[in-house]
Amino acid sequence: MAVLIIAGERQNGKRKELRDTTLNMQNRTLIQVTMDAAADDLFRILMGDKAEPRREFIERHALEVKNLDV
Repeated sequence: MAVLIIAGERQNGKRKELRDTTLNMQNRTLIQVTMDAAADDLFRILMGDKAEPRREFIERHALEVKNLDV
């Protein structure tokens, strides 16, 4: 189970938005997502605990980037 906690007075709008969308079971849609082996490997490289494979991936593909959100 995932738990969302938003604290602070300036978060009132976000709290209401969360209550009306994500936390409202009638408005929420759950979908099952599956990955093939290549996507799973890429996910493990980019999101895994080891920094070295991630750094190697970035160095190898850095010049191929078309849209970069910094």
